Amino acid sequence: MAMMKLRTASRFAPWNYVSRATVSFSARAAKDDTGSLHDAQGSSNTERQIGVLQRLFVKKDERMGAMLRTLRQFLKLDESVMVFAIGQAIPRAIRMVAMLHRDGIIQAPSVRVDFVPKRSTENTKAEENSDEQRKSLGTERVVITVTRSADFFDKQREWELRAFDVLRQRAEPAD
Repeated sequence: MAMMKLRTASRFAPWNYVSRATVSFSARAAKDDTGSLHDAQGSSNTERQIGVLQRLFVKKDERMGAMLRTLRQFLKLDESVMVFAIGQAIPRAIRMVAMLHRDGIIQAPSVRVDFVPKRSTENTKAEENSDEQRKSLGTERVVITVTRSADFFDKQREWELRAFDVLRQRAEPAD
């Protein structure tokens, strides 16, 4: 019950509205006393490392168009992006990746499914004598690694031109 309250409160927290690119980059990098960025191993990280993948966290109540737009922006910057989804957000993440694969924007994605066990905070008589916590049901987690296709930028340009054509047609006066 406490975890459900925490999850509900975290959805409305101020940090929840920070852009995903900022959150995922700040999780990998830390500033030292001189102000230059270093990663966890201590090597200089003033420019973006090539081997580090961007992370996109999918929420169950986020609009599909906004997620697709964010993923396309991530793919403009990086060749590969990791899409994370937990629980009820999994079908939405799979649908989003399937749509981009259908349109030829990405190559065939690789998918990893994990099971994340939850621990119960309720104490039973057996647990009062021991320090172990009883494991309760957990939730699934899906990590989809998406790689942009060779003609990603051509497809992206075609998509943008189609959007501009629709706007141009709406702006023209009807005869």
